[in-house]
Amino acid sequence: MAFFECQTAIRQIWNWNWLYKSISINNCGIGIDMSVQPGQNETVGGLTILDSHFYNTRIGIITSANAQSMPPSAGQILLDNVHFDKTPVAVQSPAGEIILQGNQRINSWGQGHVYTPSSRNYTFIRGLLPPPNKSALLMEGSKFLEYSRPEYLEYSVNQFVTVKSLGAKGDGMT
Repeated sequence: MAFFECQTAIRQIWNWNWLYKSISINNCGIGIDMSVQPGQNETVGGLTILDSHFYNTRIGIITSANAQSMPPSAGQILLDNVHFDKTPVAVQSPAGEIILQGNQRINSWGQGHVYTPSSRNYTFIRGLLPPPNKSALLMEGSKFLEYSRPEYLEYSVNQFVTVKSLGAKGDGMT
């Protein structure tokens, strides 16, 4: 997905978890706004942004999540190989607090509650993270491998075959 000259490229109002890969946000006021009004519960579970680029955008991401946010599982952000180019603020609060400076490549950064194994205890973290180990089989250079879905534009309709016409019933056995 590519966004050009938007006031806000993505207004993320609700989800359990979204993964954005290879998005390009260009010349926008705000890249992604996942904030809520003061006193409201967080409505975005989490955002994972991989191999993406924010260019000449005033604010990359706005988040209202903090250590007191409810529910504790909401407001998670994970940035992996994200470039903020001519974007002075990578992550900011609605009140204007700069959480993460822009104009840099973020190898691995996260925000959210981290749970202690085998307990109900959790701690809110926000900051640079050790980069995850990435198998060479999953990589294409410094980015996760990706393929566009095929569109088969070079084939005419009569070149497609339906397996049901050849006896398949769609019952999982034939």
